[in-house]
Amino acid sequence: MSQLELLRLSLSLIVVVALIFLAAWIARRSGLLRGKGQSIQILASQSLGSRNSVVVIEIEQQRLVLGVTPQQINLLHVLPKHADFESHFDHALLQQTQATHSDNNAP
Repeated sequence: MSQLELLRLSLSLIVVVALIFLAAWIARRSGLLRGKGQSIQILASQSLGSRNSVVVIEIEQQRLVLGVTPQQINLLHVLPKHADFESHFDHALLQQTQATHSDNNAP
């Protein structure tokens, strides 16, 4: 083999390996490699500055608010289930409406 053929073979090998790594990176970033039965979902994320954020996740039908820093992850709050939240919101709204209505009827 000549030097030109070896160079061409080496460059071809480098390009193929680079394409494999690129395809793996894209698949991982897009979520194609995640299992279908994954029980943890990220619902929302908000950056709070340099490498600090607040994340809302759902795990086994429970929503958790987490504070994430480079050193640790802290549980900030456990949110009520979606149906529970709606019923609490409707109840609070009804109480507010009744209180406003009774204040308007007071002499």
